[in-house]
Amino acid sequence: MVRRALFSTALIALAWACSTTTETRVDDAGDASASVDGGEDASGLTDAGDGAKCGPLGPRHYAFLASGSTCSDVPGDGGTWLSRVLFADAPPSLRERTCAYRWSSSSGAPPDVTALEARPMDHYVPSCDRVPFEETGVSLRGIATASAPPADGGPGEPPTGVSGCDVCARLEIGKVFVILPPERLGLRKMTATADDGSFVDFTLTPPEGSPQAFVVELPAAPNGGAWRAGQISLYELTSF
Repeated sequence: MVRRALFSTALIALAWACSTTTETRVDDAGDASASVDGGEDASGLTDAGDGAKCGPLGPRHYAFLASGSTCSDVPGDGGTWLSRVLFADAPPSLRERTCAYRWSSSSGAPPDVTALEARPMDHYVPSCDRVPFEETGVSLRGIATASAPPADGGPGEPPTGVSGCDVCARLEIGKVFVILPPERLGLRKMTATADDGSFVDFTLTPPEGSPQAFVVELPAAPNGGAWRAGQISLYELTSF
């Protein structure tokens, strides 16, 4: 009888411990998802710049806005997406379409990502950069290194059949403005087209800390020409 009573008591204690552990885990997850930072998504990325969580539901994002849109605050449910021009030294045709957003809520409401995603955008990513939001707009400079020209002296060809991102960069007045997804910081290759139709491959070296958003200035285009402006595709270092 004593042995049976002790065994029953142990089972009750074990069941109570498991129940307590499960309840604690649920509470922790609930607290995280209801936080002002929007909780931590499955990627587990964090922004140490201001201690905020980052990810698809997080409080900071970067965007190239669609043509005709301008960088401005976005009202949301329980708060506002504060905005800052991401590349302050970009030419006027691009500057107001580059935007950094940060969620602000006096009531502690989670980021209303739906309101932000309703804006017309060409490219939109979570920001996990370790740069305080107040310092956004000071362009960080990278370096572009040209690959060797084709052995036959021809104009070269753009890469085909490789994976990359065709919306992550814009070329304007000889400068490439880059916004990378936080999980694809290895996109370091690009091909620029000169106005004579020739192609030149470049390897991009980002600034210290490998930020998602940075600018590189290309060397002079071949034959005294200029680089064609527009959207630029980026590829992994091993792509070509």
